[in-house]
Amino acid sequence: MEYPLAERELRRLAQRPMTFATRAALALVATPILSFFFLADTASGGVAAQADEIAGVLLFVGYAYLFVVSVLVPPFLTAGLIANEKHERTLGTLLIADFSASDVILSKFVPALIQVELLVVGSLPVLAFATILGGITPIELLLAVMLFSVSALFAASLGLFASTVARQTGGALMGTIVLLAPMLAIDMGLANAAFASAGSPFPVLVPAMAVVYLTDSPSASLWLPSVLIAFITSPLLVLTSIALLPRQVYAARVR
Repeated sequence: MEYPLAERELRRLAQRPMTFATRAALALVATPILSFFFLADTASGGVAAQADEIAGVLLFVGYAYLFVVSVLVPPFLTAGLIANEKHERTLGTLLIADFSASDVILSKFVPALIQVELLVVGSLPVLAFATILGGITPIELLLAVMLFSVSALFAASLGLFASTVARQTGGALMGTIVLLAPMLAIDMGLANAAFASAGSPFPVLVPAMAVVYLTDSPSASLWLPSVLIAFITSPLLVLTSIALLPRQVYAARVR
């Protein structure tokens, strides 16, 4: 991976409104939660009597935020990585400037992925309060964050692939949503139906969906298949994007 191109992409990502919005969202989520924790402790003279309720609120808000960050935000960050270059007709220039297809793809994909993963990992200090209150064990919390992290990798890879084959960012974003939405719908339907009938949910396709059932069904059979799918599919999507990139330059010139 060529570092000058990666540095260029990091600067571009740092200046995007989405970057400021996601960081502000983290602060907006963390501040009310910590304030609620402090006020509840002050009002009751201790949190022992309300520990379960506070931990439940903390996990609900935190997991909702992480779901958005790991499933919905990555496509917005990666859908325009290659499509924007094609739209601005600068993709061919990058390849002519002694950058290989892998240099271009990885230098764009890795900074975007790091940005998302930092948002996921950055929630750990806030969610750690739930372990203090007894609402979740440290192992369960780390497992949940790992599942969100893997989901971010999977969603970002889908966005990158869609950005490589689409002509414009809007088309890439829609393509990513079209690929993700059925998987989420299947997870919601099958998991809820299986949980209602048998007491244990059906193995999910998107790792983030498994977090909903971790407390009631912590078995690895719930989340392990989705993690394996993500770890196999994500590198394949990146490699496919690398293989398709030179053809996309030629196709853009023909158009």
